[in-house]
Amino acid sequence: MTHSYIDVLRDIHLELSQGETAAVVGASGAGKSTLAALAVGVHEPAKGSMQREGSVVLVPRRLTISAVVPRADNSYQPGGHY
Repeated sequence: MTHSYIDVLRDIHLELSQGETAAVVGASGAGKSTLAALAVGVHEPAKGSMQREGSVVLVPRRLTISAVVPRADNSYQPGGHY
């Protein structure tokens, strides 16, 4: 997982059996929330893959920009009485 081209998580291997409980602890900014977001599918990994019960569930995808939508012009335009 990367944020703004900075590796946030790297070389992670976490394996839990059914019914097993684990705690993820670490300093602020260590990647705990990012790991949780990856685990539930909120984010996708930039590299590597995630597996659940032996099946790959998340793999990185390449971003393809198919259209550029111009932003609305919110500049002041004089005139017009209501």
